[in-house]
Amino acid sequence: MSPTSDTTDKRQSKLAAGESLLERLCVLVEDAGVLRLNFEDLTGITFDIPELRLTSRFRMHNCAFCNQARHTRQSHADCIKNKILTNTLARKRGQGFVGQCHLGVTDMVEPLFFCDRLMGVFYYGSVLLRGTRELARRRIMKYCQRRQFSPDAYLHELNHLPEITPESVPVYRERLRLVCDFTLSTVKASGLPLSRYRTEMNTQFLNNHHSFSPLVQSAMRHVHRHYEDELSVEGIAQSLKCHPTYLSRTFKENVGFGLAEYIKRVRIDHAIQLLIMDRFSVGEICYFVGFQDQSHFGKVFRHFVGMTPNAFREHCRAGEPPVSLSLSTPLLSHVNSL
Repeated sequence: MSPTSDTTDKRQSKLAAGESLLERLCVLVEDAGVLRLNFEDLTGITFDIPELRLTSRFRMHNCAFCNQARHTRQSHADCIKNKILTNTLARKRGQGFVGQCHLGVTDMVEPLFFCDRLMGVFYYGSVLLRGTRELARRRIMKYCQRRQFSPDAYLHELNHLPEITPESVPVYRERLRLVCDFTLSTVKASGLPLSRYRTEMNTQFLNNHHSFSPLVQSAMRHVHRHYEDELSVEGIAQSLKCHPTYLSRTFKENVGFGLAEYIKRVRIDHAIQLLIMDRFSVGEICYFVGFQDQSHFGKVFRHFVGMTPNAFREHCRAGEPPVSLSLSTPLLSHVNSL
């Protein structure tokens, strides 16, 4: 078997192991060219719909050049500002476009609108458009001079960025629109109530999350990435290389309640969203959100919500959800992108 065939088989095995449909589509689209694809989720919609869940690979620019562009706190903040401005421009225009970032790197931008609300923005690029290399070099030199950075590492990574021709742009944009159309169709089919979402142009970097210590933010990310798995304070502390007691104390001082309770809140929050979708049985939802026993799931759900999962679903079917739809700290589902 050739190395290429072996790599393809491994990729297909990984895709079949449980990645979402959107992530599988993103992998295929990336494999069809040299551009990188990612989705800036501005509402948390990819956390609520299983078919749209994305790993960190597709939640932010992650090529070598972009990693270099975020290598300091200041440069990271500058990338954030550029992304916010681009998201705002996408909302104002109401349609996709092609442009260069503050360092001259080209991206194709495609906003995802649902009922006139911006749910997120797809980015397809991290490349150089032929004819813009000198523009990128000038922008890098000017930026590094202003921030007093050495431009050497930036220019080195710039030389390794792939280049595309202007003639190829329509083909790439059509692929991007296909991904966006699939995502929109999935959102429509989910039946989730639009009223629960609000657009945050800087979702990945909300200030209230930065008020938490780095350790607490890391613990939150771990919970949101693995809430469907077996979780414990001890296990999370081990993965973060700290003592469980110290982690518990620090978490409670920052958030106001313990990490064990936070795990339950996140799981019940996701369970509420799945119950509202009304596409899965209570037993299926129990396992989807990390509970191994349906009776225990029912007790925890009733503790937080005040009724059983079945009773909650019946209230939702009647059109009147009886509780708030967010049990965890506001917009905490977005911490996965930090």
